[in-house]
Amino acid sequence: TAAPGRDFTLFFHLGDPTAPPLAQGDGPPRNGGYPTGYWAAGELIEDWYEMTLPDGLADGRYPLWLGFYDPVSGERLPVWVAGERQPFDAYAIGYITVER
Repeated sequence: TAAPGRDFTLFFHLGDPTAPPLAQGDGPPRNGGYPTGYWAAGELIEDWYEMTLPDGLADGRYPLWLGFYDPVSGERLPVWVAGERQPFDAYAIGYITVER
C-alpha cells in the first residue's frame, strides 16, 4: 500500500515458527543490490535465496516462512493476508520434504 521508505532484511526460515529456525537464508533483497528503501508502492520484486540444510536434519516435511525485519532493532514487520495479521509476522510460503 506504500513504499517501504527504508531498508529491511528478508528472512527465509525453515521449521516451526515458534522455535529457532532449523535453517535460514536471511539477507537484504537482491543481495543488497536493490534495498527496500528504493522500492515503489505495489512493485513486484523477484529474488532468490539459498539455505543450507543441517547435516542431522531428520526426514520429514518442513514449512518455509518468509517476512521482513528491521536490521537494526530486529523487529519484524507486520504481515497481513486478506485483512488478517499473520501469527509470528511471517508468511507460510510452502513446504519442503527432506528424504535422505
